[in-house]
Amino acid sequence: MTQRYLDDGWQVTGVSRGAAACVNPRYTHLRCPDFSAAPLSKRLGAHLNNARSPYGAFIHAAATDAGVGPIDSLTDAAWDLNWSINVRAAATILRHLLPGMKAKGGAVVLVSSQGAEMPLRYLGPYCVTKAALSHMARCYAAELRAAPVTVNAVGVTFEGGVNAKHRRHKVDLNLRRSAAAGTASYPDVAENLALFEMLTSPEARHISGQYIEAHRGQAT
Repeated sequence: MTQRYLDDGWQVTGVSRGAAACVNPRYTHLRCPDFSAAPLSKRLGAHLNNARSPYGAFIHAAATDAGVGPIDSLTDAAWDLNWSINVRAAATILRHLLPGMKAKGGAVVLVSSQGAEMPLRYLGPYCVTKAALSHMARCYAAELRAAPVTVNAVGVTFEGGVNAKHRRHKVDLNLRRSAAAGTASYPDVAENLALFEMLTSPEARHISGQYIEAHRGQAT
């Protein structure tokens, strides 16, 4: 995704807990090992004080699936980590970005999951927090209706590699999957990227407060 936006001519800033996955003169990386509110807010504030112009788009693609197992057996730490990364980090970042966006215009895309709409067995905290993230898009869109800012959520499908990782993890925990997952509905990576590009383009300024899923050849 980062490379696609760089190829389209954007200046891109990435925020993650790990090292930069991209090297480009138009890419700035902010490493924040702790995604809890105070450290993340401090890191962003220092960066934005030196930013040359407001950001035109924000894509929240952070996620964790910490806490794989029966939902009634998961620890408070697993729930807290999911809320911190999947939901609260988006709110923290938006608090810093929206003043500039409301003045200049912009687009927000929160990367949710089909797990927000459909329970994925043994991934309870992930599904619950992604559902919250999808509704967060609606709440922000409703309150920003008068501002030149759109806010939408995209339900990204698990691709084969991610499903394989969860299959192995569940086997390690002696957990059986509820059903075999097919690959027929998995969107091509390019389809997801095209959906992000469309939602952050001027042509999509009339679309806000929506949850959109990418499927083979179409968006719903």
